[in-house]
Amino acid sequence: MVTSLKKDIATKRREKNHRDKENYKKRYRKLQKEEDIESYRKLQKRREKIIRGYKKREEEERGKARMEKKCSHGLRFERLNIYRIADRYNVKNFCLKR
Repeated sequence: MVTSLKKDIATKRREKNHRDKENYKKRYRKLQKEEDIESYRKLQKRREKIIRGYKKREEEERGKARMEKKCSHGLRFERLNIYRIADRYNVKNFCLKR
């Protein structure tokens, strides 16, 4: 009788430990999910910021490239609007000498 009582106590303890472990796992998984979502959002924001920076830089470089386009005479375009005029009339080698 004493041994069966000890076994009951041992099994109850084991079951309780198992339940606690399962509950901990569930709680941990939930926390992990929340952390993952949070870290994913942070990553997404960072990624957007980087992309925005790249786009900005790209636009600036494109602007610079437009400003420094060379014509057939080897002259650089000094003003942006001159290049715009060339663009409008679809003239490739448009410069001030023409």
